[in-house]
Amino acid sequence: MDKTFEENYHAFVLKRLIFILICVLLVLVFAAASCLIDGRDIEFLEVYRVIWRHINGATYEFGSTGYWDDYIVWNTRMPRTVMAILAGMALAACGVAMQSIMANPLADAYTTGISSGACFGAILAIAIGFSFTSAAGEYAIVGNAFLMALVPALIVVGLSRFMNTSPATLILIGTAVSYLFGSLNTIVLVNVDEETLSTAYLWQIGSFENMSWNELTVPFTVTVAGSLILSLMSRKLNVMMTGEDEAKSMGLDVENFRTFILVIMSLMVAAIISYTGIIGFVGLVAPHIVRMVIGSDNRFLIPASMAFGAVLLVGADLLARIVVHPYEMPAGIILMFIGGPMFLYLIIKRRSYGGL
Repeated sequence: MDKTFEENYHAFVLKRLIFILICVLLVLVFAAASCLIDGRDIEFLEVYRVIWRHINGATYEFGSTGYWDDYIVWNTRMPRTVMAILAGMALAACGVAMQSIMANPLADAYTTGISSGACFGAILAIAIGFSFTSAAGEYAIVGNAFLMALVPALIVVGLSRFMNTSPATLILIGTAVSYLFGSLNTIVLVNVDEETLSTAYLWQIGSFENMSWNELTVPFTVTVAGSLILSLMSRKLNVMMTGEDEAKSMGLDVENFRTFILVIMSLMVAAIISYTGIIGFVGLVAPHIVRMVIGSDNRFLIPASMAFGAVLLVGADLLARIVVHPYEMPAGIILMFIGGPMFLYLIIKRRSYGGL
């Protein structure tokens, strides 16, 4: 009996590891494919060789073929691909965590209203006169978006600490905060010129265009640290999925744990969308698709969702650049096409938590 259980458990783990490995391989393939777009003729496998030689410190004569291959791949194409990977990982991990602490399969990384706060911060900076054409303007927009993204999170966290709030109440608070910041966004946008309105609109859609290595420091640091923390908390997140009463009966301090997770998620989401704009549906779609394949155990669901989220966003960015090539469609639009039908499916087919 014990041997049979052990064999079944090993098969259980192997299936999940294989899924994660497949996602990682897909990310590598999509990443290389994304480096082939935008004009320069580089072979598919040559992309990996260029990256490997750069990591190992290879140098080239200025103006040579090797120099330009290295410059184009490493400095112009890789930063946006890495940002797409980081965004997919962070938003998917936050989606899993939010669905767990809320015990609600339709919760996602933006449930607390973070996206509305970030949007207001960016739009306010753009309306004041900052633009992405200068380094100072770009940092002002990103910094303002990051700070304002934390405001809704602080409101939700504060109310959850000082009120006896249920998960459903927290979701309603997040919705109310989103409407509040949405109204502020509208007030600002109706009083700006057409050029500013266009810039603000494009930021809201979400895109990885014009990313640089300097912009990846904060998203990389916060994503790695936050994902590690959420992974370490996976067993407690499993307990939270059973419901508040059950979690309390098992000795978990539900209020403090939920507050801690909300803070971590808020920092992760703010660190991503302040640079990319609003990338929707990843935190909702990725965990559900993965859950349908490998189940609801957060020990495996978090890393698997992170891997699949990276696939989803790198693939969406790749499609966004191919569909209307040589022009570019924001990756956020591709995600809307994927996320909208998926969200509708979840509403129609919703069953018990973890049963999707």
